[in-house]
Amino acid sequence: MDFYTVVSIASYALTSNWPLSQTSVRWIIPDATIKQLSTHPLSQDCFPLGYGHYPSASCHQMERSSPVDHLIIYCHQGSGWLQTNQQSVSVVAGDVLLLPRSIPHAYGADKGNPWSIFWVHFEGKKSDVFMDYLQTTLHSAKPSPHHHYCKPCGLSSYLLAQFDQLLSVQDSGQQWQRYIYSTKLLQQLLSYLPILQSKPKSPTGINLTTLQLYMERNIHRGLTLKALAQQANLSPSHFSRQFKALTGYAPLHYFNQLKIQRACYLLDVSDKPIAAVAQHVGFNDVYYFSRLFKQHTGIAPSQYRQLQRQSLQQEQTMPVHRPSVPSV
Repeated sequence: MDFYTVVSIASYALTSNWPLSQTSVRWIIPDATIKQLSTHPLSQDCFPLGYGHYPSASCHQMERSSPVDHLIIYCHQGSGWLQTNQQSVSVVAGDVLLLPRSIPHAYGADKGNPWSIFWVHFEGKKSDVFMDYLQTTLHSAKPSPHHHYCKPCGLSSYLLAQFDQLLSVQDSGQQWQRYIYSTKLLQQLLSYLPILQSKPKSPTGINLTTLQLYMERNIHRGLTLKALAQQANLSPSHFSRQFKALTGYAPLHYFNQLKIQRACYLLDVSDKPIAAVAQHVGFNDVYYFSRLFKQHTGIAPSQYRQLQRQSLQQEQTMPVHRPSVPSV
Protein backbone atom coordinates (compact mmCIF):
# COMPACT_ATOMS: atom_id res chain seq x y z
CA MET A 1 0.00 0.00 0.00
CA ASP A 2 1.30 3.47 -0.86
CA PHE A 3 -0.12 5.24 2.16
CA TYR A 4 -1.46 4.21 5.51
CA THR A 5 -2.23 5.84 8.80
CA VAL A 6 -1.26 4.28 12.10
CA VAL A 7 -4.37 4.59 14.23
CA SER A 8 -3.84 5.23 17.91
CA ILE A 9 -4.58 2.12 19.95
CA ALA A 10 -6.50 4.26 22.39
CA SER A 11 -8.97 5.17 19.63
CA TYR A 12 -10.37 1.68 19.18
CA ALA A 13 -10.75 -1.60 21.03
CA LEU A 14 -7.65 -3.58 20.10
CA THR A 15 -8.39 -6.42 22.50
CA SER A 16 -11.36 -7.86 24.34
CA ASN A 17 -12.12 -7.08 27.96
CA TRP A 18 -11.73 -10.75 28.83
CA PRO A 19 -10.33 -10.90 32.39
CA LEU A 20 -6.80 -12.24 32.40
CA SER A 21 -5.97 -15.33 34.42
CA GLN A 22 -2.65 -15.68 36.26
CA THR A 23 -1.15 -17.56 33.32
CA SER A 24 -2.50 -15.27 30.58
CA VAL A 25 -0.53 -12.55 28.82
CA ARG A 26 -1.79 -9.41 27.07
CA TRP A 27 0.80 -6.91 25.86
CA ILE A 28 -0.15 -3.66 24.08
CA ILE A 29 2.69 -1.65 22.55
CA PRO A 30 2.59 2.05 23.57
CA ASP A 31 1.35 4.55 20.97
CA ALA A 32 4.62 6.48 20.99
CA THR A 33 6.56 3.30 20.18
CA ILE A 34 4.12 2.38 17.42
CA LYS A 35 4.72 5.74 15.76
CA GLN A 36 8.46 5.06 15.86
CA LEU A 37 8.01 1.55 14.46
CA SER A 38 5.85 2.92 11.63
CA THR A 39 8.67 5.14 10.36
CA HIS A 40 11.85 3.21 11.17
CA PRO A 41 13.27 1.48 8.04
CA LEU A 42 13.82 -1.81 9.91
CA SER A 43 10.25 -2.07 11.18
CA GLN A 44 7.90 0.04 9.06
CA ASP A 45 6.96 -2.77 6.66
CA CYS A 46 5.29 -5.00 9.27
CA PHE A 47 5.23 -4.60 13.05
CA PRO A 48 3.10 -5.79 15.99
CA LEU A 49 0.56 -3.57 17.75
CA GLY A 50 -0.14 -6.04 20.52
CA TYR A 51 0.06 -9.74 21.27
CA GLY A 52 -0.85 -12.26 23.91
CA HIS A 53 -1.61 -15.76 25.07
CA TYR A 54 -4.93 -16.90 26.56
CA PRO A 55 -4.71 -20.50 27.88
CA SER A 56 -8.02 -22.29 28.54
CA ALA A 57 -9.83 -19.04 27.79
CA SER A 58 -13.25 -19.86 29.21
CA CYS A 59 -15.97 -17.35 28.19
CA HIS A 60 -13.57 -15.51 25.88
CA GLN A 61 -15.21 -13.81 22.90
CA MET A 62 -14.80 -10.69 20.79
CA GLU A 63 -16.69 -8.90 18.01
CA ARG A 64 -15.33 -6.21 15.67
CA SER A 65 -17.58 -4.52 13.15
CA SER A 66 -14.87 -2.30 11.60
CA PRO A 67 -11.38 -3.64 12.35
CA VAL A 68 -8.57 -1.33 11.27
CA ASP A 69 -5.60 -3.70 11.63
CA HIS A 70 -4.70 -7.29 10.80
CA LEU A 71 -5.10 -10.08 13.34
CA ILE A 72 -3.73 -13.62 13.48
CA ILE A 73 -4.92 -16.17 16.06
CA TYR A 74 -3.35 -19.60 16.60
CA CYS A 75 -5.45 -22.16 18.49
CA HIS A 76 -3.16 -24.77 20.06
CA GLN A 77 -5.60 -26.45 22.45
CA GLY A 78 -9.36 -26.78 22.83
CA SER A 79 -11.80 -25.35 20.33
CA GLY A 80 -13.75 -22.23 19.46
CA TRP A 81 -15.69 -20.57 16.66
CA LEU A 82 -15.32 -17.83 14.06
CA GLN A 83 -18.12 -15.84 12.47
CA THR A 84 -17.79 -13.82 9.28
CA ASN A 85 -20.62 -12.61 7.05
CA GLN A 86 -23.12 -14.04 9.56
CA GLN A 87 -21.77 -17.56 8.95
CA SER A 88 -19.90 -19.56 11.62
CA VAL A 89 -17.14 -22.16 11.36
CA SER A 90 -15.65 -24.33 14.08
CA VAL A 91 -12.04 -23.77 15.15
CA VAL A 92 -9.97 -26.65 16.52
CA ALA A 93 -6.42 -27.06 17.81
CA GLY A 94 -3.94 -26.43 15.02
CA ASP A 95 -6.12 -23.88 13.18
CA VAL A 96 -4.88 -20.40 12.33
CA LEU A 97 -7.35 -17.54 11.95
CA LEU A 98 -6.32 -14.85 9.45
CA LEU A 99 -8.51 -11.79 9.95
CA PRO A 100 -7.69 -8.91 7.59
CA ARG A 101 -8.53 -5.30 8.26
CA SER A 102 -12.02 -4.13 7.26
CA ILE A 103 -13.50 -7.65 7.48
CA PRO A 104 -16.19 -7.66 10.22
CA HIS A 105 -15.81 -10.71 12.44
CA ALA A 106 -16.58 -12.29 15.77
CA TYR A 107 -14.91 -15.20 17.53
CA GLY A 108 -14.91 -16.96 20.83
CA ALA A 109 -14.06 -20.02 22.89
CA ASP A 110 -16.19 -23.14 22.95
CA LYS A 111 -18.17 -23.38 26.18
CA GLY A 112 -17.40 -27.04 26.85
CA ASN A 113 -13.83 -27.12 25.58
CA PRO A 114 -12.46 -23.55 25.64
CA TRP A 115 -9.57 -22.82 23.37
CA SER A 116 -6.02 -21.81 24.22
CA ILE A 117 -4.78 -19.19 21.76
CA PHE A 118 -1.85 -17.01 20.82
CA TRP A 119 -2.76 -13.79 19.02
CA VAL A 120 -1.03 -10.86 17.32
CA HIS A 121 -2.41 -7.62 15.93
CA PHE A 122 -0.13 -6.12 13.30
CA GLU A 123 0.24 -3.20 10.91
CA GLY A 124 2.77 -1.72 8.50
CA LYS A 125 3.35 -0.54 4.96
CA LYS A 126 3.53 -4.14 3.71
CA SER A 127 1.19 -5.74 6.23
CA ASP A 128 -1.46 -6.06 3.51
CA VAL A 129 1.09 -7.92 1.38
CA PHE A 130 1.82 -10.34 4.23
CA MET A 131 -1.88 -10.99 4.82
CA ASP A 132 -2.63 -11.46 1.10
CA TYR A 133 0.31 -13.86 0.83
CA LEU A 134 -1.01 -15.98 3.70
CA GLN A 135 -4.57 -15.94 2.36
CA THR A 136 -3.44 -17.19 -1.04
CA THR A 137 -0.78 -19.72 -0.02
CA LEU A 138 -2.53 -21.38 2.94
CA HIS A 139 -5.30 -23.75 1.92
CA SER A 140 -8.56 -24.02 3.82
CA ALA A 141 -10.12 -27.14 5.28
CA LYS A 142 -13.11 -26.80 2.93
CA PRO A 143 -13.64 -24.80 -0.29
CA SER A 144 -16.01 -22.34 1.35
CA PRO A 145 -15.74 -18.54 1.60
CA HIS A 146 -16.44 -18.86 5.32
CA HIS A 147 -13.37 -21.09 5.71
CA HIS A 148 -11.24 -18.55 3.86
CA TYR A 149 -10.19 -17.07 7.19
CA CYS A 150 -9.61 -20.36 9.03
CA LYS A 151 -6.54 -22.33 7.94
CA PRO A 152 -5.57 -25.79 9.27
CA CYS A 153 -1.82 -25.60 9.95
CA GLY A 154 -1.56 -28.28 12.63
CA LEU A 155 0.23 -28.30 15.97
CA SER A 156 3.83 -27.17 15.71
CA SER A 157 6.35 -26.90 18.50
CA TYR A 158 8.41 -24.54 16.37
CA LEU A 159 5.46 -22.20 15.84
CA LEU A 160 4.66 -22.27 19.56
CA ALA A 161 8.29 -21.46 20.31
CA GLN A 162 8.11 -18.47 17.94
CA PHE A 163 5.05 -17.14 19.74
CA ASP A 164 6.82 -17.72 23.08
CA GLN A 165 9.81 -15.73 21.85
CA LEU A 166 7.56 -12.87 20.82
CA LEU A 167 5.89 -12.84 24.24
CA SER A 168 9.27 -12.98 25.99
CA VAL A 169 10.35 -9.69 24.41
CA GLN A 170 8.32 -7.81 27.01
CA ASP A 171 10.31 -9.46 29.83
CA SER A 172 13.42 -7.67 28.62
CA GLY A 173 12.16 -4.19 29.39
CA GLN A 174 11.08 -1.53 26.94
CA GLN A 175 14.38 -0.99 25.17
CA TRP A 176 13.89 0.18 21.62
CA GLN A 177 16.10 -2.62 20.29
CA ARG A 178 13.68 -5.20 21.70
CA TYR A 179 10.81 -3.72 19.72
CA ILE A 180 12.87 -3.88 16.53
CA TYR A 181 13.56 -7.51 17.38
CA SER A 182 9.82 -8.14 17.86
CA THR A 183 9.12 -6.97 14.29
CA LYS A 184 11.57 -9.51 12.93
CA LEU A 185 10.05 -12.27 15.05
CA LEU A 186 6.61 -11.37 13.72
CA GLN A 187 7.74 -11.40 10.09
CA GLN A 188 9.52 -14.72 10.61
CA LEU A 189 6.40 -16.19 12.20
CA LEU A 190 4.14 -15.06 9.34
CA SER A 191 6.61 -16.32 6.72
CA TYR A 192 6.83 -19.74 8.37
CA LEU A 193 3.11 -20.60 8.22
CA PRO A 194 3.03 -21.73 4.55
CA ILE A 195 6.10 -23.91 5.16
CA LEU A 196 4.43 -25.46 8.18
CA GLN A 197 1.27 -26.37 6.29
CA SER A 198 3.22 -28.04 3.48
CA LYS A 199 5.43 -30.21 5.71
CA PRO A 200 5.19 -33.94 4.87
CA LYS A 201 4.40 -36.50 7.54
CA SER A 202 7.11 -38.71 8.97
CA PRO A 203 7.39 -42.15 7.27
CA THR A 204 8.38 -43.84 10.56
CA GLY A 205 4.93 -43.51 12.14
CA ILE A 206 6.33 -41.25 14.88
CA ASN A 207 4.76 -37.80 14.88
CA LEU A 208 7.87 -35.78 15.62
CA THR A 209 5.95 -32.49 15.75
CA THR A 210 3.64 -33.81 18.46
CA LEU A 211 6.55 -35.30 20.41
CA GLN A 212 8.61 -32.12 20.28
CA LEU A 213 5.55 -30.15 21.34
CA TYR A 214 5.16 -32.50 24.32
CA MET A 215 8.83 -32.05 25.20
CA GLU A 216 8.65 -28.26 25.03
CA ARG A 217 5.50 -28.15 27.13
CA ASN A 218 7.43 -30.16 29.73
CA ILE A 219 10.71 -28.31 29.31
CA HIS A 220 10.56 -27.32 32.99
CA ARG A 221 10.65 -30.90 34.23
CA GLY A 222 12.36 -34.21 33.60
CA LEU A 223 10.91 -36.81 31.25
CA THR A 224 11.73 -40.52 31.20
CA LEU A 225 12.15 -42.65 28.10
CA LYS A 226 9.04 -44.55 29.15
CA ALA A 227 6.97 -41.34 29.29
CA LEU A 228 8.13 -40.31 25.82
CA ALA A 229 7.47 -43.77 24.40
CA GLN A 230 3.93 -43.68 25.78
CA GLN A 231 3.26 -40.56 23.75
CA ALA A 232 4.01 -42.57 20.62
CA ASN A 233 2.21 -45.73 21.85
CA LEU A 234 5.40 -47.74 21.47
CA SER A 235 7.59 -49.77 23.80
CA PRO A 236 10.62 -47.85 25.10
CA SER A 237 13.11 -49.95 23.11
CA HIS A 238 11.16 -49.77 19.83
CA PHE A 239 10.49 -46.06 20.31
CA SER A 240 14.16 -45.36 20.99
CA ARG A 241 15.25 -47.12 17.77
CA GLN A 242 12.59 -45.40 15.68
CA PHE A 243 13.30 -41.98 17.15
CA LYS A 244 17.03 -42.24 16.57
CA ALA A 245 16.47 -43.45 13.01
CA LEU A 246 14.27 -40.39 12.40
CA THR A 247 16.37 -37.70 14.10
CA GLY A 248 19.86 -39.11 14.55
CA TYR A 249 19.59 -38.57 18.31
CA ALA A 250 18.58 -40.68 21.29
CA PRO A 251 15.26 -39.35 22.71
CA LEU A 252 16.64 -38.06 26.02
CA HIS A 253 19.66 -36.50 24.32
CA TYR A 254 17.27 -34.72 21.96
CA PHE A 255 15.21 -33.53 24.94
CA ASN A 256 18.32 -32.16 26.65
CA GLN A 257 19.23 -30.29 23.48
CA LEU A 258 15.83 -28.63 23.53
CA LYS A 259 16.45 -27.65 27.15
CA ILE A 260 19.83 -26.13 26.31
CA GLN A 261 18.35 -24.29 23.32
CA ARG A 262 15.71 -22.78 25.59
CA ALA A 263 18.39 -21.90 28.15
CA CYS A 264 20.43 -20.13 25.45
CA TYR A 265 17.39 -18.09 24.52
CA LEU A 266 16.72 -17.10 28.14
CA LEU A 267 20.35 -16.12 28.59
CA ASP A 268 20.08 -13.99 25.43
CA VAL A 269 16.92 -12.03 26.21
CA SER A 270 16.65 -11.90 30.01
CA ASP A 271 18.64 -11.00 33.09
CA LYS A 272 17.57 -14.12 34.98
CA PRO A 273 20.31 -15.57 37.21
CA ILE A 274 21.91 -18.79 35.96
CA ALA A 275 20.15 -20.73 38.74
CA ALA A 276 16.76 -19.36 37.64
CA VAL A 277 17.46 -20.31 34.01
CA ALA A 278 18.43 -23.80 35.16
CA GLN A 279 15.18 -24.18 37.10
CA HIS A 280 13.16 -22.91 34.13
CA VAL A 281 14.44 -25.82 32.04
CA GLY A 282 14.05 -28.42 34.77
CA PHE A 283 17.37 -28.49 36.62
CA ASN A 284 17.41 -27.78 40.35
CA ASP A 285 21.13 -28.47 40.52
CA VAL A 286 22.80 -25.45 38.88
CA TYR A 287 26.20 -27.18 38.82
CA TYR A 288 24.82 -30.16 36.89
CA PHE A 289 23.06 -27.74 34.53
CA SER A 290 26.32 -25.86 33.93
CA ARG A 291 28.17 -29.08 33.13
CA LEU A 292 25.45 -30.20 30.72
CA PHE A 293 25.36 -26.76 29.10
CA LYS A 294 29.11 -26.87 28.53
CA GLN A 295 28.87 -30.39 27.07
CA HIS A 296 26.40 -29.15 24.46
CA THR A 297 27.84 -25.71 23.67
CA GLY A 298 31.50 -25.93 24.63
CA ILE A 299 31.28 -23.03 27.09
CA ALA A 300 29.71 -22.36 30.51
CA PRO A 301 26.38 -20.47 30.76
CA SER A 302 28.02 -17.40 32.31
CA GLN A 303 30.61 -17.28 29.53
CA TYR A 304 27.91 -17.70 26.89
CA ARG A 305 25.96 -14.72 28.28
CA GLN A 306 29.14 -12.61 28.53
CA LEU A 307 30.09 -13.33 24.91
CA GLN A 308 26.60 -12.53 23.67
CA ARG A 309 26.50 -9.21 25.50
CA GLN A 310 29.97 -8.28 24.29
CA SER A 311 28.90 -8.95 20.71
CA LEU A 312 25.85 -6.72 21.14
CA GLN A 313 27.91 -3.93 22.65
CA GLN A 314 30.47 -4.13 19.86
CA GLU A 315 27.70 -4.43 17.21
CA GLN A 316 29.40 -7.36 15.60
CA THR A 317 28.65 -11.05 15.38
CA MET A 318 30.70 -13.47 17.42
CA PRO A 319 30.29 -17.16 16.56
CA VAL A 320 28.74 -18.94 19.52
CA HIS A 321 27.82 -22.58 19.03
CA ARG A 322 24.21 -23.49 19.78
CA PRO A 323 23.08 -27.11 19.88
CA SER A 324 21.26 -27.98 16.65
CA VAL A 325 17.92 -29.74 16.71
CA PRO A 326 16.14 -30.83 13.51
CA SER A 327 13.21 -28.53 12.73
CA VAL A 328 9.84 -30.22 12.42
